Amino acid sequence: PSSSYPDDKDLKPLRPPAEVVKEIVDLEGQLTSSGALLIGDKGKLFSPGDSGNEFYLMLNGDKGYISGNNHEAARAVPQSIPRLTGPGGVDQQQKEEWFRMMRDGTPAYSNFEIAGYLSEIILLGCVAMRIGVGKEMQWDGPVMSSPNRPEAAQFVKRENRAGWPA
Repeated sequence: PSSSYPDDKDLKPLRPPAEVVKEIVDLEGQLTSSGALLIGDKGKLFSPGDSGNEFYLMLNGDKGYISGNNHEAARAVPQSIPRLTGPGGVDQQQKEEWFRMMRDGTPAYSNFEIAGYLSEIILLGCVAMRIGVGKEMQWDGPVMSSPNRPEAAQFVKRENRAGWPA
């Protein structure tokens, strides 16, 4: 059957334009090997690692990035999700959290109510790559569709063959 998916050999790493990420390059002028940059109407949020436990804000008008722990805008947001605690780094703290969940039923930070949204964001990156570099894609989470890129629907939901449940 035909598909509108490009062959993997046609996919190139997606890199943001240099002018967009100029503030987050390292001393050698390279982007970090992992992390996320979110750009919104009021500014930018950058998290340099995979865990999200460290982030920096640069709101419109700020002269540079400020640690989320110290930025006035971040301090004003009430903490509604418990943070990992305990000795060791994030990896050790995650393992301890997992054992606590098994021992006494304390819900893990990555329960579905939280991790489901994170998975949606990550998978939207894959959808955006399939739509194409340089094409803005808006997203309406509650209805799981892109209002300005209807072609994104083919990457979000599929039609199953006859006889298979939807």
